[in-house]
Amino acid sequence: MRAMIDGVPLRAVYVDSGFVYRDANREFLAFVDMTLDQLVGRRVGDVLGPIVEQQYVDLAPRIRAGETARWEGWIDYGARGRRYLQVSILPYAGTAEREPGFLTFTRDLTELKNAESEAATSVEALAASEALHRSIVQSALDGIIVIDEAGITHEFNPAAEAMFGRRAAEVVGRPICEVIIPPA
Repeated sequence: MRAMIDGVPLRAVYVDSGFVYRDANREFLAFVDMTLDQLVGRRVGDVLGPIVEQQYVDLAPRIRAGETARWEGWIDYGARGRRYLQVSILPYAGTAEREPGFLTFTRDLTELKNAESEAATSVEALAASEALHRSIVQSALDGIIVIDEAGITHEFNPAAEAMFGRRAAEVVGRPICEVIIPPA
């Protein structure tokens, strides 16, 4: 059973009804940088801080009533930083315990959320850059024509329209040689 719990790619802990650690898997021990002997017997607040312990206190009535609690979101671990977690807490009582404690499974999604945020920021930056480019091209006094490697016209600014007497709508998507080189 121990090998199975240690092999789970989640942080798993058992906290008794007094908010004291009684067991944890390797994933959790690596996160808190402790051995099992160093962890067992310590309060949640002493290991992960008062915010995390308060969450257990707040959930205690539901857990003691036999409910399973689930939540997802950001939590600040102080020196360990801010983490985005998916948490499931189930009631569990050891053989010698009168009140159920908390069997907690935590999935850390921080890297995924940070990557999503970076991607969104990149998309926003690209959109801003394209808007600036478009603004410069559209307001330039010089004729600006943008073509690709095949000679297809992709941009034809207002100054180019005035210079060649053709509207961008009729030029974009056509080969440049059909646009600016007279047939004769």
